[in-house]
Amino acid sequence: MFKPYFFALAALLVSSRALAGLPRVDLPADLSAAYRFELLTPTGEKVFRNSVLWYSGQIDHPEYPQPAKCAANVSKVYRMSGLNAYSAQSVAMLLKKIVDGGGPYVKLPKDKAGMIERLNAVYGGRLPAGAAVGGCLHSDCFRGETGQRHSAIVADTGPDGTVYLYHNNWYRPENEGGVWKEHMVSRYYLDRGFRRQWMKTPWIRIVRGPDGRVSDVKPLLPAIDDLDPTQYFVSIAIPAEIAAEAVSAAALPKAYLRGFPRAPLGDLFDVELDDDGSRLER
Repeated sequence: MFKPYFFALAALLVSSRALAGLPRVDLPADLSAAYRFELLTPTGEKVFRNSVLWYSGQIDHPEYPQPAKCAANVSKVYRMSGLNAYSAQSVAMLLKKIVDGGGPYVKLPKDKAGMIERLNAVYGGRLPAGAAVGGCLHSDCFRGETGQRHSAIVADTGPDGTVYLYHNNWYRPENEGGVWKEHMVSRYYLDRGFRRQWMKTPWIRIVRGPDGRVSDVKPLLPAIDDLDPTQYFVSIAIPAEIAAEAVSAAALPKAYLRGFPRAPLGDLFDVELDDDGSRLER
């Protein structure tokens, strides 16, 4: 007797979530039918699909839409994608594990000219979907207190060159004096006491010259300051699995297929290293 009522209630719950702006996103088999990527590898596609899936599923795991859980959410999506080696509870350890696993990385300078030069070193500014982005208040990401770092995953790219990130967003009306603005944590989450939400927001807009290389870059959401490369020290770390596939991507010009040099770990964190390359404890 109760079954019809049970299914009616379930349908009501699903529809209420959809009305709240949290529908389950059904991705097409061919992502190019709905999204644009400048560099999409098989592993990067898994990470992107699971980033979208986690957008709908995070709320069913209340331990994740919480403060100081940005790296845990990135790690969760990586595990969903079969990348189990990068699980970390902090941004610094997330980046370090990717680098220790052989993944290339680049730290973006805060000045525009330097930023353009570094971006062009990453496959000609073609950021692969699934790469990790970490923002740290200090040049050494191991320094600082909770709330002074943030992490994200590179998503798709808009037709105007806008690069999007998935991350455990913290931007809320209280950060703007109570004023509601676009790209904030949804009211659906806030009404349920969640102050964080895994979601997609715009990051930077890349402009290319006639040769296809980056000629200009503009941060798009300065309010999320810990992902803004002009305000925080922002690094891009690419899991080795994605990097290995990226160098054989046929869509890239040959000049970009070689990847880019892997610098010493100290260049990423500005730390002293022991003779064996391990980080010295302070």
